[in-house]
Amino acid sequence: MTEKEMLYGLSHLNFLTADKFDRMLEMEGSIKAIYNIEESGLKRVGCFSEAQISKWKTMQMNSGKVGEQYHREETAGIKFITRWENEYPKKLKNYMGQPYGIYVRGKLPEEDKPSVAIVGARNCSSYGKMMAEKFGRELAEEGVQIISGAAAGIDGISQWASLQAGGTSFGVLGSGVDMVYPPENRNLFDALIRQGGLISEYPVGRPPLAVQFPARNRIISGLADCLVVVEARKKSGTLITTDFALEQGKDIGAVPGRAGDNLSEGCNRLIQTGAHLVLDTEDILNILGKFSKKRKKIEKNPLDGLADLEKTVYSCLDLVPKHLEAIIAEADCSLPQVMEALLALELKGFIVRAGVNEYVRRLA
Repeated sequence: MTEKEMLYGLSHLNFLTADKFDRMLEMEGSIKAIYNIEESGLKRVGCFSEAQISKWKTMQMNSGKVGEQYHREETAGIKFITRWENEYPKKLKNYMGQPYGIYVRGKLPEEDKPSVAIVGARNCSSYGKMMAEKFGRELAEEGVQIISGAAAGIDGISQWASLQAGGTSFGVLGSGVDMVYPPENRNLFDALIRQGGLISEYPVGRPPLAVQFPARNRIISGLADCLVVVEARKKSGTLITTDFALEQGKDIGAVPGRAGDNLSEGCNRLIQTGAHLVLDTEDILNILGKFSKKRKKIEKNPLDGLADLEKTVYSCLDLVPKHLEAIIAEADCSLPQVMEALLALELKGFIVRAGVNEYVRRLA
């Protein structure tokens, strides 16, 4: 078997996440060693159950079938691209936790063209729908690629608008690239394959499991040069994508809404903590005006200058306000240590206070 076929086989182990793979690569030294690892080695890694070890052994025994399946899918137009190939998106290579392989139907985004991720609520309002359509259409007319999750609501609406305007768009899925979810987006999926592409780190046949969607969001933000949130509740999956974009050093824009409107709480909070206020497509284009500078900036981790304790405390925060007691529990540090780190992070502009003893990451 080739190393690529081995990676293809490993990608079918739903418990072998990118982080665990990287840990094993450091321990074992090669892809071949990981694929052929013995049971004692898997137990030494210390993060796999007996059932998972059994599945690993079954995969090894079926190596011949793995190779055959790989070539069948390739013939059917489903490409498997590994991290070590030139075709693998350069934008993803800048970040920790990058997939060790991705599946593609259609094509990948062009590296030299700007890309915007447009995300938001599935059950959006008529206002949200109007703004998503407007941004998708007008950005396509400016030659901007649209990245999103091909989901119901804001994601799919912005992508349809882009495609109908003659643009290119790419759907990053929480399932295999052969699965259509939601089913009513069948026509959108077909159009994405013709005018853009479908991308996933999950193998063919993998159903859309809820646990897989948060992880796919890091790919949406990773492929984009900036992220625009159209509508989002105070606690929503959209803000998971925003957290990833923040960690990747991306610019974030948000469309404001009425105070007290549930669908606008997330966007208004993002703006309050430093996101760009987006009222029109021109605002997004102005953010992209910093495109070349931003590409250089993301090569350096913005957290590199923080002390270890500050990094620990910062990792406990996200874009939803968190109470001091929860931060202490999650960081597993004393109150004085956490307070010292929070003060330092606040002074350095990484976080802001969101209320009495509540803190949230700052976007800018």
